[in-house]
Amino acid sequence: SSVTEDSPAAKAKIQRGDVVIEFDGYRIEDDDHLIKIVGFTVVGKEVRMIVFRKAKLITLTVKVVDRSQFEPE
Repeated sequence: SSVTEDSPAAKAKIQRGDVVIEFDGYRIEDDDHLIKIVGFTVVGKEVRMIVFRKAKLITLTVKVVDRSQFEPE
């Protein structure tokens, strides 16, 4: 997986290779599950996200934004 430059993920310090374990208190099962959970989260809300990075659990705070602002033209 990759992280697009200047995307919400990049601004939240998510790095290539991070595995999302938890988002806003929800244990993440797979990519589709994460997409659904993020999609149901109110835009503007700051949430806690736990990622597995280089054999460590890292806690990040991310702000949910409108995805359409970052889709390629």
